[in-house]
Amino acid sequence: RRARRGHGSVGRAAAGALRLGNAVGAAIAGTRVLGRAEASLFVTTALALLALAVVAVLWPRVVAAPLAVLVAWLAVGLLGKARQLRRGG
Repeated sequence: RRARRGHGSVGRAAAGALRLGNAVGAAIAGTRVLGRAEASLFVTTALALLALAVVAVLWPRVVAAPLAVLVAWLAVGLLGKARQLRRGG
């Protein structure tokens, strides 16, 4: 039998990222009316991005190393998916 994968916090994080992406896309494109829930999401995200920008200016390696790991992880995942699709699955 296969071991079950946990979908707890990773699933919630992915859902939050998807929600943020949809809201930002709607705000830029003006495709739908945004409400108060999105306002608090935008403030939180903007403050986190500003903090990340300050850290990147002061300590570039602190941002570069995790970013490199994330990009490599995404690349490996995409290559795995491409291989799976080529095999017909």
